[in-house]
Amino acid sequence: MKYVDVIDLDQHFDPVFKLADDDKSAAWATFIPTVGPFEELLRESLETFESQTPKAQRPIWIQGTYGTGKSHATSVVSHLLDDDVTDLEPFLARMKPELSAHVRSFRQRRRIMPVYLYGSGAPLVHSARTFDLAVQTAVKA
Repeated sequence: MKYVDVIDLDQHFDPVFKLADDDKSAAWATFIPTVGPFEELLRESLETFESQTPKAQRPIWIQGTYGTGKSHATSVVSHLLDDDVTDLEPFLARMKPELSAHVRSFRQRRRIMPVYLYGSGAPLVHSARTFDLAVQTAVKA
């Protein structure tokens, strides 16, 4: 038996997910919502935006080795927080019911616009002022 007999690979598969190209494709929706890290990232993101206390409204740090799905997971969270809710239904249907209900509930109340700062070409951020400038530059792009 060969792998091809068991596994069907999307003919448009790209082994590297690039955040810079995310708005040009529907590749984000091919993400398989795994238990553990992705669910934790999504819950943490929702809780951060839902919190009323400044201490809980903190940045979320994503760390991992190359090829572990950090960019793809980040893209999925961004789409879940920003895309039209009706467009999200096929993806939400593949998630755990309680987590997809949390996303739907959040999106009935709020919509978040993602801003990406990434890569070696990203501006050097070393203070609140340079962070503000980096965000302004990314939003204008």
